[in-house]
Order: sequence, then structure tokens, then C-alpha cells
Amino acid sequence: MLIHSAAVGAVLIYPAAVGAVRICSAAVGAYWDCNIEYNAYLLNCGDPSAKVPTDYGDISASINLGGKCEDPYDQTLPILQNWWNQVKLEELSTPDINPATQNNFGMMANGPTTGFACTYNKKCSGKLLCLYNTQPSKNQNANELYTAANPPNTPICACPGCTSYLCPSSPYEPSKITYPQTSCATKDDPEDGITSFMQTMAQDMVNYYRRLVGSGWAPDRSGYALPAKKMTAKYDCTIGDLTKDLADACTAPNTASPGYSVSYYEERDLTKTPMEVLSTAIKKWAEQSKLVDLGETVTFSGDVEAKAPDFAKVRCFCCNA
Repeated sequence: MLIHSAAVGAVLIYPAAVGAVRICSAAVGAYWDCNIEYNAYLLNCGDPSAKVPTDYGDISASINLGGKCEDPYDQTLPILQNWWNQVKLEELSTPDINPATQNNFGMMANGPTTGFACTYNKKCSGKLLCLYNTQPSKNQNANELYTAANPPNTPICACPGCTSYLCPSSPYEPSKITYPQTSCATKDDPEDGITSFMQTMAQDMVNYYRRLVGSGWAPDRSGYALPAKKMTAKYDCTIGDLTKDLADACTAPNTASPGYSVSYYEERDLTKTPMEVLSTAIKKWAEQSKLVDLGETVTFSGDVEAKAPDFAKVRCFCCNA
């Protein structure tokens, strides 16, 4: 949400109830976190598997999306502006908010926040909900939003890489403590290094392509492969742990652990999200079926082994990302 980032930058010059807001010494830009977004989506829909992670904060408001498909920007912008306008309700010559009247503004302008996301859902709740990876009450000095510039006329945004009054928070690491917790989690850092959302996506995508085989709709070079049976796969955390070790080694081609097979995909576009890379990899592996004639007897040999090895592994073994 562009208005959100613009508003955080505006904390440097925005008027308060008396005078102006004290300049921030180094306002840090907040990154949109897809893991936080999924957590917020589940919260907004009342999913029992989701809750606000420890030390996180959330704010919400009713949103009127109307009876037709309307531009959500026109509906969310006034809500975000109303939240930010709480800055005018109290004197802020020091960056200490009054939680009773400025909670929403405080959540948006909180200096230590680096990741957040917002979501709305007409069917589940009729609310806009934003979730942040910190909240002012958890700061070292409770309710203090940021470190004020000293002296007050210190040059704004005196940091390398400053853009529109915001300092970069780089590299940003997506949250690993969002809900629902990963099925492999024994602590905050899951064994396989990916989130519950990515695990679910991997399993759903693999089983989608396996269902194509089971229903006789998996394409091959001559048409469609013959139907198969017993194709359901489940996400295996033990394999996930082994796979993370391979990924951490960052050496390709990868060698599978004894008794397992491995597929790998390299992505050099660092602007893509982990979810985009995962979905692209699984789709690429599955579509190798179009390169071969599977025939009546499908074995891991000949063209299948040479031209569609990852397609075969997706269908024959438990998949892990």
C-alpha cells in the first residue's frame, strides 16, 4: 500500500495537535511481508489456527466494499488516512503517543517496524486488518515511536540509500513466526526453513499435477498419459530437513541423500518472492511430461529419465520444497 509508506515518511513533517511532530532521526521503510499477510488473512476470517504473534500488533476497521466489484484503493485509502490523522489528536513534540487516542497512528508510525501487511475480506468479516511485526508498547521506552533527531534540525533521512525520507531495512527477512505454525516447527525457526503457507502450496500444487495423472489428463508429447492410481502425496518434514541442508550448501547440481531423489530449480531474479520461485519450479518440473511419450508402461528409463526426470520424481516420491 503506497499510502502507508508515504504516510510513514510524512511523520517527519506532519502537523500535530500543537506545533509539529518531532523529526525522526532515521525513519525505516516497512516491507510488505507475504507471511504476515497470510496470517492477517486468517485472523480476519476468524481461523482458529491463527493468532497475533508475540510482540506483533494489529489494527482494523470496517470497510464498505459495496455490492459490486469496486476499486479497493478507493475504499482503503480513507481508512488509512483516518488512522494516520490520529497524529493530530495529541501534542507530539516528543515521539510519545497516547495509546488511548493514537493507537492506530502509533502502529503505522512505529520506528522499529520493518514488516507488515494488510488484508480485507468482504465474505469473512467486512473489515480491513493490518498486522505489524512490532507495536509501540513493546519498545524499550513504552509508547515512544522512534528516536527523535537531536538537535531537532538535524538533516532529514541522514542515512545511505535514503529514498523519500525512508532509510532501507536491508536485507529484510520475511517473518518466520507467523500463524499457522509450520507443520515442521519445533521452535521459531522451522526445520525446513519455509512457512506453513509455502508447505501447503507445495503439497497442493504437487497433488494437483498428480491428480492430472490419476484422472488421465496429464499431457504428454502425443496427447495424454494413461490414468494412474494411488497418487496422493503428503509433505514430509524429515525430507524437508534434508532438503534444507542441500539448499543451505548452495551447490548445484545437488546430490540427494541416500535413498532419496532430488529436483532443483535455480532462480537468478532476486525480485521474485519465495512463493513465486516455488510455484514456478513445481510447474516447470510437472510440465516435463509434455516432452515425452509415456505410453502404456511408464518406467523411469529412456526418454522419461533423460527428458522428464523431475516430472517422474514429482509423481513417484514425496515432494518437498
